[in-house]
Parts: sequence; C-alpha cells; structure tokens
Amino acid sequence: MIRNKIIRKWHLVQTLIQFILAICITILNSRYASKNNLKSSLIISLVVLLLTGLQFTLLKTTAKHKKLMQLNFYFECCIIPFTLQTILSGILICIKKSHVLNLDFCIVIAMLYSLIMYLPMTQLALARIKNFWGRILISIIIYFLVLSAPTVFNSSTSNWLTKISNSGILGTISFAIIALFAMKSWGYKLSIFKVNSKVSLIPMILIITFIIYHCSFNGFNESSSWNNFLTSWSFKIPYLKWNFILGGIQAGIGEEFLLRFVILNLSLQLFKTKKNQIVIALFFNALTFGLLHLTNLSTQSFNATIQQALSAATSGIVYAAIYLYTGSLLISIIYHTLFDISGFTTAGTMIMTAPANYDWQLTLFFAIIYFALAYFLISGKRKKVVEDNLRQHGLLAV
Repeated sequence: MIRNKIIRKWHLVQTLIQFILAICITILNSRYASKNNLKSSLIISLVVLLLTGLQFTLLKTTAKHKKLMQLNFYFECCIIPFTLQTILSGILICIKKSHVLNLDFCIVIAMLYSLIMYLPMTQLALARIKNFWGRILISIIIYFLVLSAPTVFNSSTSNWLTKISNSGILGTISFAIIALFAMKSWGYKLSIFKVNSKVSLIPMILIITFIIYHCSFNGFNESSSWNNFLTSWSFKIPYLKWNFILGGIQAGIGEEFLLRFVILNLSLQLFKTKKNQIVIALFFNALTFGLLHLTNLSTQSFNATIQQALSAATSGIVYAAIYLYTGSLLISIIYHTLFDISGFTTAGTMIMTAPANYDWQLTLFFAIIYFALAYFLISGKRKKVVEDNLRQHGLLAV
C-alpha cells in the first residue's frame, strides 16, 4: 500500500497541474476557438476549472460535518475521472495542433500514466466511503467512468494505439488497479491467483471441462434447432482480429474485477449476518451482472439486450461459484475472457443480434446447467472449501 503522505502529495501535485492546465486551456479556447464553438468551449473549460479546484478538499483529514464529508467523497469519485480525462484530452489536442512534440509518443506516455492516475482518488475518496451499498454503487459508477477513458487517445495516427484505445483495455486495467487498492484499504486481503489448497481434483476437472465445452459451444456450435444441437459444429475462426481479442480481454478482466472481486466480496460482508449468506450473495451478484448488461440497449435491440442480460445473470452464478470455491479470480477471468473471445471472433461482432425462439430455449437450457454446477460447487464437501476461503478473508457468517 502506498503511504498516505505520498498519496496526499501526489494528489496535491496532480490537482495543481490540472488546475494550471485548465486555466491555460481556458485562455487558449478564448483565443483560438471558432466563433461557433467559443461559448461551449469556454463553458466546459470553466466547469473543469471549478471541479478541479474542488478536488483540493480531499486533502482535509477531518471535518465538522461528517455526512457532508462522506457526500464529497462520492462527488469526487464521480468528478475526478471526468476532469483527469478532460485535461488529458486537452493536452493531447494542443500537442496535435502545435506539432511541437511527437503525438504518438505523448499518447503512449499518457496511456501509461492513465493506468495509475486514479490512485490518489482511490485512497483519498473511494477508500474513505463507509457505507457498503455506497461502495457497491460508486464502484459501478467508477467502472463505467474509467472505461470511457480510452476515447481520450483517439487522436493517435498509429493503428495499434487506436486499437488499444478503442478496446477499452486501458480503462479495464485502470479499474483493476483501483479495485485492488480500494479493497485493501477497506480491509480485505483477497487472493487473485492462488487456488485454495483444499480444492479437490474432481471438482477442478469438472470446472475445466465445463469451461472448455462452454467456450467451444459459444464459438463453434452452429445449431439452429435441437435436431442438430450435438452435430452442427464448425471449428473455423473467420474473424480472428485484434479488436475482438482485446474486447474479450477487456470484458473478462473488467467485469470479473467489478462483479466478483469487488461486488461479490462486499455483498458477502453485507449479508454476513444472514442465514443463507452465500446463496443470497450469489443471486445478488448474478442479478447485478444481468442488470449492468441493460446498458447495451443503446447499441442493441430490446430483445437482444434482454436475452443477453438474462444470459449474463445466469452465467454470473457460475463465475461467482467458481471464484468462491477455488478462491482464485484468475480462473473466472480466463473463463470469461475465452467465452467472449470465442463468440466475438466467430460472429464477427460484439453486438448481439435479435434472438430466435431457439436462442431463448438455449438461454433457459444453459441457465439450468449454470444453476446445477453452481449448486454443486457450494454444497456438500465443496461448501467447506468455500467456507474456508471466506474464513480466511473474514467474510464467513458467524
């Protein structure tokens, strides 16, 4: 964990630089912006200037009005990603117009810095939020705000940099770093890679077999009815492109860190006093995962998005159960990533098409399998392994 003194200095310097650059951008906009864009440019610059100035309040360690201070933490978690991205975008635009420095080199530096630039916000605002429901809500908001950061780098002339930017993978890594630091600040000592030593061989073979089959089915099964469900396969990958691969990695890392690493563990703590703690947390996690996919309504048809949300909600049960049983987030990340990549690279799109009746039936069919596998992993002898994982992290109901 980075020392609080270093974080406070980092935040002070970063905010001062933002503030100075916001003033400079405001002056430049007033001089060089076209008449049509002058008013809107000045308004945006002044708003960024004001919001940046408010970030100095995070340097306060105490306040008379504690509720107001807590409210400010939520506010800053929403505002800081916006101002940092806006300032970064403004700098790159100025560099592009001035031709003083190599634009792509500057974009690479900005990309690397974007991975860690939210750490002061994480420890000075996010980590100080006390309410569990508030932590869950603000984590979701930060996830979507940070995920939009790659649009800052779209001015690159490099094809590779543009692909990385458009994939959202930078925002995903940024959020993963935020999640790691936030959860540690909240007192959670969670494993990402290590599998619990008490995990049995047969359940692990079952998990690996199911992952291989499920990802293969998603990518290579071409059945259009139950008549050819077992026989219609095509092991061709016609759209093996980097944007689909990066898109799958982005979803696998980002959604697993948000849903399983952050929300599942927070909900386990939230429902710690409940009799059926694990089951309630699993279904809450699945419901949240499904609802988050409704944001795709802006790019997909209503029926396609509803089917995707239902599929996500039910598959979320398995992702969560695998994580709870093995204690390793990495397995869920690999599973989720391979599942999405297999679908994207064979369909040639990341947008769901309108489902046929057979697609709805498949959703129900796999939902039954998901529930059965999840139940198997959290019941019987496997339940003791799950409880051991929770006990190690202080999450087991007493």
